[in-house]
Amino acid sequence: MAEAAGKNLIPCILELGGKCPIIVDTSADVDFAASKSVFCRFSNSGQTCIATDYAIVHESLLTQYIDRLKHHTNEMFGNQENGSPDMGKVITDWHCDRI
Repeated sequence: MAEAAGKNLIPCILELGGKCPIIVDTSADVDFAASKSVFCRFSNSGQTCIATDYAIVHESLLTQYIDRLKHHTNEMFGNQENGSPDMGKVITDWHCDRI
């Protein structure tokens, strides 16, 4: 898109966010890191520039990190069969299949 716009001198805006990792090393507060991971990943249904795309976690903390991710996700959205009213919904079968 930018290449085509540049050739024709057409102004455009590009979204350059994404691919945001979280790095959890042995000095990290694992509970805090997991809570922020959940917040960043699910804010606006994950459609933000700060949405965490992947985590790099020290192997000695991995089990604890996963446990805290589950806890904070459940705390934020609950464990309802049909989802939470606080989370954005996928509203068409086409999008469900795509995801």
